[in-house]
Amino acid sequence: MSLVCSHCSKSIRVTKVEQHRGEGLAAQIRCYHCEAWLGKSARVAKVKMISFYLVVALAVLGYSWEEYRTLSIIGAILAGMTLLVSHFMDHLFTVEAPEQKDNSDELRKYR
Repeated sequence: MSLVCSHCSKSIRVTKVEQHRGEGLAAQIRCYHCEAWLGKSARVAKVKMISFYLVVALAVLGYSWEEYRTLSIIGAILAGMTLLVSHFMDHLFTVEAPEQKDNSDELRKYR
């Protein structure tokens, strides 16, 4: 499996990642190309998990009890839309960019 670094836009192989920090949904990895720390939003991941389990629970409820079928279908559709939106929003972002070296002397000689 590979990811794309949001800082340098290069492909990152998950098996080659050596540095990581944090635990659980707030875990971060370090890109081995540009040394930037990358992570995902823990809040979006929680919404994604909750909406997934809500879709499953409402589908079982609607299948099991006929008197709750209409409400459970409506709820499952809304939870499914929330799941799709949170899935689209769940991507890597740069938490901490690497330090840029000061090359103002090189730029000054070309001006």
